[in-house]
Amino acid sequence: MIDFSKEIIGTDDADQRLDRWLRRKYGKLPQSLIEKMCRKGTVKVDNKKVKPSFRLESNQIILLPVTLGKNITKLKKTEVLSATDHKIIGQLNSNIIYEDEYLMAINKPPGLATQGGTNQNRHIDKYLAQLSLNAESNHLRLIHRLDKYTSGVLLVAKSLAATREMMKLFKNKNINKSYWAVSHGVPKKQTGGIKSSLVKDTSQPSRKMASMSLSNLSSEKKAKIAITKYAVQHTFGTLLSFLVLSPQTGRTHQLRVHLSSMGHPILGDLKYSSKALTANLPADIQATNLASSMFLHARSIEFQHPFFQKEITITAEAPQHFEVLSKYLEWDLKCFG
Repeated sequence: MIDFSKEIIGTDDADQRLDRWLRRKYGKLPQSLIEKMCRKGTVKVDNKKVKPSFRLESNQIILLPVTLGKNITKLKKTEVLSATDHKIIGQLNSNIIYEDEYLMAINKPPGLATQGGTNQNRHIDKYLAQLSLNAESNHLRLIHRLDKYTSGVLLVAKSLAATREMMKLFKNKNINKSYWAVSHGVPKKQTGGIKSSLVKDTSQPSRKMASMSLSNLSSEKKAKIAITKYAVQHTFGTLLSFLVLSPQTGRTHQLRVHLSSMGHPILGDLKYSSKALTANLPADIQATNLASSMFLHARSIEFQHPFFQKEITITAEAPQHFEVLSKYLEWDLKCFG
């Protein structure tokens, strides 16, 4: 006879799949084991058999075999943080630019990945639990992502409920984002929009995405429409432009691919630019090695707070390489707020 333990679903755990709830509690359980437990009824919700995809509701009671916690070894082992890890954590804590009981925003430094992946041992997701909070929370979650070498506003939710509400805003395009960028060359039009479809780039292994005309969209099932608005703010002769970008969609590498498709790739973007363009820059700019930093910064994000019902604007100061280049080119970044 199986001995069961009981777990009551709280509001913060509501509206998530049973299999995901189990993994959050016990670690990386094999899907086959979860399916077997559901099928045999060794895991029940309100004393009924359910599928792994069943969405939980507040106050529901989950019955679990008491042996589950004893026999399952969590794969998430406690890591010993190095001196470098602690240094990064200190930087992230000093880079918290907004916080309330539901949300937090970090001014993400360039060069630090948002999430882990191949050869990515240091990333923000790894350090979330070490961030200091005005209100205690065990449920810090990234709401969106920024590329490794992109800096700026990165939103973090403090609960599942906050995550769900913010994801709704992103899905319904009720989030306004503004980016700063420095590109090679000067666009023909001072303001405009770029609309194309993005697909995985199979022609160049070093790149991830490619832009294709909308007329070819029907021939590529996995293509996704991407829209970006831009406005040129400053120019440096015909060599460089300072732009404010407003993505209307949120595709992978969208801004980088769109500017590259215009013939004006972002300065320091090694994936979507070329060494020849960097070689055209003045010798003293090349000597500073500024072009080794990518000039793309998530400057601000605006939305109606889902819990306070008021407009929120979060702004992130530009990283040092933006400041150094702007002084050299005599661009006043303060003009843009």
